Amino acid sequence: MFLGALLAFASCTKSTSSLDLPAPTTGRAFYAFARDDVRFLELMRRYPGEDPWRVVLKRDDSGWKIESAPAPVLDRLADGTFVDHWLDTLRTLTPFERAREGAAKSFGLDPPRAVLKFGASSGPGLTLEIGDESQTGIRFARFAPETAVMLTEGAAIQMLGMIQDWQSLRKRTWLTGSLDDVDVIRSGKRAYERQGLAWKAAAGRSSAADLPARLENLFHQRIKRFVDTTEETARLDERARGSKPIEITLLDRRDRPQTLQILAADDGIYGRNSTRPGTWAELHPEILQTLSFLIQSESTATKLGTK
Repeated sequence: MFLGALLAFASCTKSTSSLDLPAPTTGRAFYAFARDDVRFLELMRRYPGEDPWRVVLKRDDSGWKIESAPAPVLDRLADGTFVDHWLDTLRTLTPFERAREGAAKSFGLDPPRAVLKFGASSGPGLTLEIGDESQTGIRFARFAPETAVMLTEGAAIQMLGMIQDWQSLRKRTWLTGSLDDVDVIRSGKRAYERQGLAWKAAAGRSSAADLPARLENLFHQRIKRFVDTTEETARLDERARGSKPIEITLLDRRDRPQTLQILAADDGIYGRNSTRPGTWAELHPEILQTLSFLIQSESTATKLGTK
């Protein structure tokens, strides 16, 4: 759709099914695109000693989502911060020199160790093929549709090496958004609101001295395990109906809510977040201590193990 804007090479603004790309030039970054124009990303990885996998991500108005993965996925939020940073590093990917003549297999490019496809829609986009490391530690790569094999360096390749498992592309921080955008946090009769740079308790209650640190910790809470089966999700839904989960609501500056429910079960601590509808996640037990300032009674705190 907007491949001209995506590529942003010279003054090219046309949308076309064929890509008029320059041949790789040594010593110069190959890609020049606007990161926010990229709407889909497909990654395939088959490094030696690993099980091969393929994942497809798409961006909508609310961020990056997992479109398809090697295993069932209910919570489709992707780590948009990581993906956007990776796209930024792709713009610095630089062909170092043309490789010697040889069969593609000798460079780890038949088949490639990794293939990255990205573009403005699910249609034609850009394709990068990554091969083996050279003796100097620099990777062989092909910038399709060019067939020349180039010795290529850049942080994007190093980041690719970090993605050993497609699950690492998932958004593992449980809350969405930023604490900077939150003005009110409440649970039952307890509520705290932001006043300038400080947090104040409602109804005359004193605010805990460590409240800012606790809220910061809350936004850094990571998911221990994603619940990705409908059977387990249904069981947790049933448990929640038969008990009274802790419920916490955060309001941003536009009064948009993010509602959290936390369920203490015999086999773990589980939570669901209204911004990740229809999904549960197993959480680390430490979250109960983080949220103890919102638990309404001593008996509840004792039951949940926070006292």
